[in-house]
Amino acid sequence: MGAHAAAFGLERHAVWLAAVLYRYLDVAAHYEDALVLHSNALAFTDPGSLARGIAHHAVGWTLFRLGRADEAAEHLRQALSSAQDHRSDLLESAVRDGLASVHDRSGRRSSARKQHELALAAARRAGHTHLEGIALCGLGEHHSSCGDHQEALQHLRESGRIIREIGDGGLSGRIFAALGRTYVGLRRTDEAARYLQRALHFARVGRNTSLEVSALNDFGAIVTAAEALDHHEQALELAKRIGHRHELVRAHHGLAEAHRQLGNHTKAAAHLEAADSTHW
Repeated sequence: MGAHAAAFGLERHAVWLAAVLYRYLDVAAHYEDALVLHSNALAFTDPGSLARGIAHHAVGWTLFRLGRADEAAEHLRQALSSAQDHRSDLLESAVRDGLASVHDRSGRRSSARKQHELALAAARRAGHTHLEGIALCGLGEHHSSCGDHQEALQHLRESGRIIREIGDGGLSGRIFAALGRTYVGLRRTDEAARYLQRALHFARVGRNTSLEVSALNDFGAIVTAAEALDHHEQALELAKRIGHRHELVRAHHGLAEAHRQLGNHTKAAAHLEAADSTHW
C-alpha cells in the first residue's frame, strides 16, 4: 500500500500510513512489509525535516528486527542527529533505546548502558510516561543480561508500576518476559516460570508475535528437555516465518541443548550447525 501511494505521488499519504501502522507491523512481526513501508516514507520526507528522522528510526528498528544490525545502526545514528537538531526529546528517547538494543546485541555493554540511561533521561525531559516505561524496561533487560539481577528488578518493577497506571498491556508482556529471565538468573525458577507463562499468554492474546517468539525460547530454557523441544520448535517455525534471525539462532541453540540432554547427538549437532550458519 505504501508503494502504491508513492507511485501516485501521494508522498504525504505514504508518510502518514507508515506512522499509523508502525506499532502494528512491529508487534505482529510483519517486518518485511514494515521495511517497504518505512523505506517509502523515508524516500518522500524532506531532508533535514523531523519526519526524515522519524522515518530513519522506523527503518533502523525494522532492520534490527531482521538481524541487519550494521544497517540498523546507520539509520538510527541519522535519526539521532535529526532528534538533536530538532530538540525532540521524544524521538531521541526512542532512537537511543534502539541504539542500546543494537549495542547490547553486539556485546557492547558499556555503550549500550549509556544509551539506555540517555533514553531514560530524554523520556523524563519530555515528560512522556509511556516512553519512560519503555526506557526503564530496556534498562532492566540490559542489567539482567549483564547479570545485575537485583538492579534489573528495580528498573523492571518501576516500569511495571508506570505501565499499570497508563494501562499499556503490550509493554506489560515485555516486562513479564524480562522479569522471567531475571528470575532465571536468580535461580528462582518457579517465579520465572510464572512470569514467562504470563508473557506468553499476553503475547498470544494480544497477537504480539515479536514477543511470542522470544517468550517461547525463554520458556524452553527452564523446562525439561522433552518440553523444551516443543517450545523451541514452535519458536523455530515462528522465527523462520517472520524472518527474526536472532530468535532463529536462539531456537536452534535451544533445540541443540535439548537434543543433547536426550542423547540425540546427531540432531544436536545439526541444530548447532544451523545456528552457526545463520548470520544476524
